[in-house]
Amino acid sequence: MTKEDFKLVYDQYFDSIRNFVYFTELASDIAQEVFLKIWEKEIYYNPQNIKPLL
Repeated sequence: MTKEDFKLVYDQYFDSIRNFVYFTELASDIAQEVFLKIWEKEIYYNPQNIKPLL
């Protein structure tokens, strides 16, 4: 996953993940942690398969 791919996925899905965990005050922190894990694992980016990972 390139930096550009990561930015695209982050911009597209961050709000959805944050809203999913909205019930907690830590929603933004949890959403950021999801993307940090994706970046650290260096997952191969495929636009059709990224949403199930999130």
